[in-house]
Amino acid sequence: ESRLYTEEDWAIVGGKKKLNAYLKSKALAEKAAWDYVDSMTGNNKIQLTTILPTSVSGAALVNGYFSSAEFFIRAFNGDLYMQPNLSVPWVDVRDVARAHVLALENEASIGNRYLCTAGNLALGEFITMLGEEFRQYGYNLKKRNLPTCVVKFAALFSADARLLAPELGVEKVMSNAKITRDLGMSFRPYRETFIGMGYDILAMGLAKKDKTNGIAKQKQTTLESVMNETLV
Repeated sequence: ESRLYTEEDWAIVGGKKKLNAYLKSKALAEKAAWDYVDSMTGNNKIQLTTILPTSVSGAALVNGYFSSAEFFIRAFNGDLYMQPNLSVPWVDVRDVARAHVLALENEASIGNRYLCTAGNLALGEFITMLGEEFRQYGYNLKKRNLPTCVVKFAALFSADARLLAPELGVEKVMSNAKITRDLGMSFRPYRETFIGMGYDILAMGLAKKDKTNGIAKQKQTTLESVMNETLV
């Protein structure tokens, strides 16, 4: 439902709304970790902090396909000609890494859960942003609204559409108040995250047609550069 979510909220496993296997595994793994720590006593008890990132994007360290690139690849390939009314909470992978470092350095984090998120971005805004940046390379991306009724009709026949339909028009806002207050966390702007990731994906040749010409064939993201940004 559309509302503000905090660390007091947990994914409901086994509820009326079914989670996909990936989300379910995340929820069960964290719950198991807290149960394990709670069962320990005395000097054997370990210290636990959990960092809970939303949809992770940003600098690509791999030199090939990775699942977080799927929206970009589909957009560049023209497979997102129309976009459903979907808003996604996101965070840069470099900020996720920095959050872990800050938690390790701060004893106040022990025993806490932290939502790690920079904000929400609508799919249509995402497409508009890519279009403004990459039109110069021949990628003509435009915001075109896909009516929700079309997705709901498709849900009668498609498992993917059935998973998507309940999320349309829903604004799930994840609070980052706790992590910014306790750990002094700050988040980079979404253009830095998504535009940089777009260049990485095109430089690796993951789009079907290479229209870039002016884009370097070797992506600029390296492990050293990410570590330098994370540890500053």
